[in-house]
Amino acid sequence: MKDILQSIGTLENYFQIATSTGSICSLVGGRLKMTIADVAYSLSNVNSFNGHLGQYSTAQHSCLVSDLLGGSYCGLMHDGHEMICGDTSTPVKNALNLLGNNVWKDFEHGIAKRFCHYWGVTFPFPEEVHKADHMARRIEVASLATNEMKTALRKLGLEPLYNTEFAIQEVWTPDRSFREFMDRFDKYGPTGRVQ
Repeated sequence: MKDILQSIGTLENYFQIATSTGSICSLVGGRLKMTIADVAYSLSNVNSFNGHLGQYSTAQHSCLVSDLLGGSYCGLMHDGHEMICGDTSTPVKNALNLLGNNVWKDFEHGIAKRFCHYWGVTFPFPEEVHKADHMARRIEVASLATNEMKTALRKLGLEPLYNTEFAIQEVWTPDRSFREFMDRFDKYGPTGRVQ
């Protein structure tokens, strides 16, 4: 371990993420530094459902949650912290929590709290954001999942929701996901982030 730490520099550097614009975010405390473009770029290039819905991005999911809430900044940013810690599937989170005495829950909660403070987002998230997030997942499954996946998810308690108003007609490219996320941020976001 000593050799590894010497090869990477300080222990602090070992727990930091570099963003597409060259900003640095610490996983274990310390100051966050990022741009909204960092958030949008990362979420636009991360596939939801561990890629089992194809190229459907976390950014497109975030836009859907915002739209379900009638244009919500909190809905748009609810998964924004995943640009730091990654988009880990719920079953993996559950397994880590079981094996590690809520280790993932505590880790992700700390990052989400710092991220939300940085961007002026309500935290903990209001109940309506959690409900819209769950509704979005059900719509995504109805719109994008294979019939086999729908059958499996029904067995696991996730019923597809067929909604004509919000059905996903197209999976956005990373470029479009980025633009749509940025457009909603410009429309619903704060005039300036928390310092």
